[in-house]
Amino acid sequence: MTDEFHYWREALAGNKMAIHADHPQSGYYRKRESKGGPWLPVAIWTPKGGDAQVARVADKMVDPLDVWTWVADNPVDKAAAQQAFKTGTWPGDAPAVTAAPMGDNNPPSEPVELIPLEVQAADEFLAKVGVIKTQVDSDIASNKVGNLRDLKKKAEAAHKTEKEPHLAAGRAVDAKYKPKIDDADGAVKRLLAAVTVYQNAEAARLRKEAEAKAAAERAAYEKQLAAQRAAAEKEAAATQTTLEEILDATPAPPPPKPAEPVKVKSGGATGRGVSLRTVKVATVTDYDKAMVALRDHPEMRELVQKLADRACKAGVPLAGVEYSTQQVAA
Repeated sequence: MTDEFHYWREALAGNKMAIHADHPQSGYYRKRESKGGPWLPVAIWTPKGGDAQVARVADKMVDPLDVWTWVADNPVDKAAAQQAFKTGTWPGDAPAVTAAPMGDNNPPSEPVELIPLEVQAADEFLAKVGVIKTQVDSDIASNKVGNLRDLKKKAEAAHKTEKEPHLAAGRAVDAKYKPKIDDADGAVKRLLAAVTVYQNAEAARLRKEAEAKAAAERAAYEKQLAAQRAAAEKEAAATQTTLEEILDATPAPPPPKPAEPVKVKSGGATGRGVSLRTVKVATVTDYDKAMVALRDHPEMRELVQKLADRACKAGVPLAGVEYSTQQVAA
């Protein structure tokens, strides 16, 4: 006795079967109503007592040859097909939140209103199933992905449309002001660079003058101390008094003040003046050592990972990095 459902059973079990366009095989299948449209249930069989195959797609009877090549690679479980024929839904369907009954007279309809509901439904589903272990739950999760992607696409389009007038206005304002602001900033940098050269040279000159003045004052002070000591020694010899007694009785001249820090300032007549200030500047003299010193910095690790990912995608070998492939749901 010939099993007319042999092909379907083998294909449903995951076995690769030869497909012949002019030989439809009895069984249960599914096909898209249109590109990207919903799945429709399909049944192909030979009526009892008949000698010719018939086919049904959803609620319509069709010629098996018209649908066979479209469904041959899409066998489905009999119970799933029967549910789809009866209710129009599949076991793994995840209807969008808009399809659920809403008690409000004005149910949410905008993407920004629907996305939180879809996210909540997705999280509740994941919390309920935990680890996905069945095809039905996998289908539900995948269909929820489709719902969210559709809403995301609509939200992005609405966001772009709503934001465009503001962007255009912002670009017009930027075009009016930003070039002038950049020009002013560039001129400031050029002027400050020129002033920096002058002020550094002037500061060096003033430091030199201050140091020379301080050295002269120190020399005069030391000369004065020497003269005072010589006078004290002479007086001590003449009066039979000790040198220490005479020095203690004679106050020493005040020591000279050290050279004051040099201050150089320009402008200030019509606004804030310009003066030198100390800034910290890092100059990398050995990149290898610097990278070793920074290797544990979170930003360095993030940058290295980013560059490694880029090299991996480009297929460029990178020392210290292993490339592999992973299968991820997309």
